[in-house]
Amino acid sequence: MKIEDFGEKIGGARKELWHNRGLNTEDILSMNDREMYNNVKKSNVWKKPDYEGLLRQGHSIRKLFFMKKVRDSIPTKPAINYSQNLAKQCQEYIETVHRLEQDCMEISSDEDILNFYKDKIINRYVIPLSDKSRYVDIDAKVRTAFTSNVLKTVQVFRLGSLDMEIRKKQFCYSENEKLLSNYSFVEYNPTYCNIENTDNGKVQVEVSSQFGKRYFYVNGDMANKNHWEQNTFFVAQGHRIIANNFNSKEDAEVYILALEKTVQVGKKTEKSKRKGRYIPKQLEHIERKGMNYRRGRQITGKDYLKEFDFKGGEFGNYMGENDRQQSLNFGYDALLDLSRALHINPKDISLDKQLSIAFGARGKGIALAHYEPDRTVINLTKMRGAGSLAHEWGHALDDFIGRKLELPLNTFASDYTTSQRVIKKIPALHKLIQTIKYGENFRTKKENTIFFRNAVEMDRLYSKSDHGYWASNVELFARAFACYVHDKLGEDKSDYLCGHAYSSNPQSYPPKEEMQVISQHFDELFKELKELNLLHDYDFPLEKTQEHTQVSNHDFVPSENENGQFSLFDLENEKELDY
Repeated sequence: MKIEDFGEKIGGARKELWHNRGLNTEDILSMNDREMYNNVKKSNVWKKPDYEGLLRQGHSIRKLFFMKKVRDSIPTKPAINYSQNLAKQCQEYIETVHRLEQDCMEISSDEDILNFYKDKIINRYVIPLSDKSRYVDIDAKVRTAFTSNVLKTVQVFRLGSLDMEIRKKQFCYSENEKLLSNYSFVEYNPTYCNIENTDNGKVQVEVSSQFGKRYFYVNGDMANKNHWEQNTFFVAQGHRIIANNFNSKEDAEVYILALEKTVQVGKKTEKSKRKGRYIPKQLEHIERKGMNYRRGRQITGKDYLKEFDFKGGEFGNYMGENDRQQSLNFGYDALLDLSRALHINPKDISLDKQLSIAFGARGKGIALAHYEPDRTVINLTKMRGAGSLAHEWGHALDDFIGRKLELPLNTFASDYTTSQRVIKKIPALHKLIQTIKYGENFRTKKENTIFFRNAVEMDRLYSKSDHGYWASNVELFARAFACYVHDKLGEDKSDYLCGHAYSSNPQSYPPKEEMQVISQHFDELFKELKELNLLHDYDFPLEKTQEHTQVSNHDFVPSENENGQFSLFDLENEKELDY
């Protein structure tokens, strides 16, 4: 029998439908609140234009720069009022952003830019408070996207101000134009150029024009008037002349570009290497030593639904029948090991029946595994995901606690532990995070733990540092949790569950002496979660049958993960922030 997906369809935002064209209101109809919160943003609605390409197509540089200013002024995400309907506010944001995009694309002349506010904005986005008053009120239906910043941006009174900004920001400049913009190219003509000595002993070239006078300074041979030829061009960087006597401006530009290329080669040689990614080694073997749950039985999707109450499960299309069966078997044993290590009911693994599991089915990238908070699903890549299940379940638990405490959307409990809501409801979580970062004496003396210091160093060394990935509360919690599970197994071993704990990179995990204290707080956390009836105490029946298996883990094809939020080792290409 062919092994198929099981339980409810996991689903998710179908990004392939709107990734290139931009997000429309119809696209969010099937999204849940978290998906809307994460996907409804400017970069998805008004895709970043190819300004250089549009310039080549004949659009004016003024129009394109004005369009950029308008787009940049729009808030990155809708200004949400959580007491009102989220879907309605997201729809209004999408509609408003698309209208502004269309209004900008309809500009066909400089006059359209100057009249944009009068023709496109008044009575459409803003309502005048009176006929004579210059004050306006922003229409309530557009306030999620149209802010006072946008209102200010759409009012252009002089084209010259745009031109100044274009030059200052080098908008749509080619690489050569950017390099040349750092220099001044001036014709030397004795009629309006004068070489003279200054009072402080310097030699300057005074250049007069209808706009006033400019002064440039020279030294060496150029300080001698005899080394200047009339009606030639000189080049200055700032106020310092660096070369003269070029027959034309074009010759001077060729000289500077050649000079800049030499400088750029030198800079590349001296430039330190870009921060690399930390790529952990795949487990060579998956070893398991512990209770024999399956007794040789092949696990099915129905077992996941019955034993753990999973909401659903799915497989990647590229996974063959053998791969699917191995994943089901490995995952089943590992999840029961997790349940036994935590002394929780196996049905609690699904975290109130909301968690789903996927094997190599959720997106792109080379992350080993990831947890998607939007759809509350753990994804493990084919065989490469072995060793990270406990880490990702730790993320799911963190998210689950945040949901139960009704924390703001997209907020994990570990990142909210200084809030009174967490401190009052689950004080053990607050103590746990503080201990992870500052040690057992955090109340009297906050001194960074070795674990936390190493995480900060990992951020410095590897490419996720800009986002504080390694030292974030969310990641510290999950890595410490994997070690906690590893230690709770005692003499048993469960590589598929927590094979990366301690071993993949010792620097990224707590040292043993710190872990002993951290484990005590994890014990307290699970005690409180059971007292709150979020998890339930459970003792596995004693069984004499044990098994010890070791499977080679070489035959794998890395799956890819496009939206691998909170992954064990998130190795995605970092995306440029688009505001």
